[in-house]
Amino acid sequence: MTKLKHYDNLGTARFITISCHNYLNLFEDDKVKMIFLDYLSQIKHKYSLELYGYVIMLNHVHLVVYPLKPIKIGRVIGELKSRSARQILNYFREVKSSVLGDLKVFRNGIERFAFWHRRCYDHNCRGINSVIEKIKYCHNNPVKNGLVTDVSEWRWSSYDYYCTGKYELIEIDSMEELNPPQAVGYPIIEK
Repeated sequence: MTKLKHYDNLGTARFITISCHNYLNLFEDDKVKMIFLDYLSQIKHKYSLELYGYVIMLNHVHLVVYPLKPIKIGRVIGELKSRSARQILNYFREVKSSVLGDLKVFRNGIERFAFWHRRCYDHNCRGINSVIEKIKYCHNNPVKNGLVTDVSEWRWSSYDYYCTGKYELIEIDSMEELNPPQAVGYPIIEK
């Protein structure tokens, strides 16, 4: 399997996509979404990541983050995936979810359960306009995928923060580090 190259510590925001195992719709349950957001918040603070945007879809997650300190993004996302998966899989066991059968994998001859796809995708946003484009992409993803007809209808994104300046589910950081008022298309509310 080809190893994806991460270009770390370039002083850029990162657009990250994390997919569920076999692209299954594992985020249908709001409790699963909340478990993920809890671990994202913990990782955000532990590694000094600014979170500028996100969306939780049914089978994947998009994040727009900015590392304030030098980090290896693959390791950070690996920890996020590992910790959230452990808790989500425990939840699936508690509620006796039938999806567990679809999550069985054999690695090194041992049966395990996989919540996440093994790899993640990341992209260095080379300027503020790229960051804004990726945040808008996050917000529009539920409409594009037919989950809602208007971006304001999807609770599981940073869209409300950009409308109200308040966050309900997870802390969103202002983009002062990137000096956005001079950017084209700021603020990011667009329907």
